[in-house]
Amino acid sequence: MALLACNKDDDEPKNDAPGIEAQTFSVAENAAMDAMVGTVAAEDAQDDELTFAITSGNLGDAFAINAGTGAITVAGTLDHETTAAYTLTVQVSDGTATAEAEITIDITDVNEAPMIDANQNRTFSVAENAANGTAVGTVSAEDEDKGDELTFSIANGNTNGNTGEAFQIDNTGALTVKTPAALDFETKQTFTLTVSVSDGELSVTTDITVNLTDVNDSVSVIAEQTFSVAENAANGTAVGTVVAMDDDGDNLTFAFTSGNLG
Repeated sequence: MALLACNKDDDEPKNDAPGIEAQTFSVAENAAMDAMVGTVAAEDAQDDELTFAITSGNLGDAFAINAGTGAITVAGTLDHETTAAYTLTVQVSDGTATAEAEITIDITDVNEAPMIDANQNRTFSVAENAANGTAVGTVSAEDEDKGDELTFSIANGNTNGNTGEAFQIDNTGALTVKTPAALDFETKQTFTLTVSVSDGELSVTTDITVNLTDVNDSVSVIAEQTFSVAENAANGTAVGTVVAMDDDGDNLTFAFTSGNLG
């Protein structure tokens, strides 16, 4: 009779490593914290309980994975313009053997509103006698979405009575004088302009203050005036009083410059 020696290990079933393949998910760049991205699929021939972990590629701890289910959720700030895709290495373990695969997460772009420079100078000044086209200042703005063209407009605060729009702004943000007649320090010293910046879909606004600087206005005689006096009037006889005004309220002085014959 022949005796066969049995190795104890031969009696134990072979444990196969879990199976996992490369997978791809996508999530919007403005997804909220804890938003679901997707669930990593894996299997085990022995139906062992599996655990999941992200072992590399998780820049800035942008994502978290549920160790028991493989569900990936948002755990940090996402920005398509900074990182358009993440390649995570996800490891799955059955407690004895492990396997890993690359999990790609594409970050989909979302249109973001333009941004007005936080350090933007929001107060300018211009003389009340500035001509049409005179430069007043520049409003600086940018858009994180590449390719978006920005348009600038003045939404409010751009009038002084019925004189028309005082200022205009072009699509570089350059603010200039549009209607010189609207600039009058004596009737309005400050304009508070609401400037809007749009990318065609979203817009932001900011208030821009334009202070007018006073300029000495010329004396305005109300109208031609006529007086009469007798030919035999004595020296010092009152003839009349010339009426004149000054928009700046200055004290006026009068003098003959011509026509005072004799």
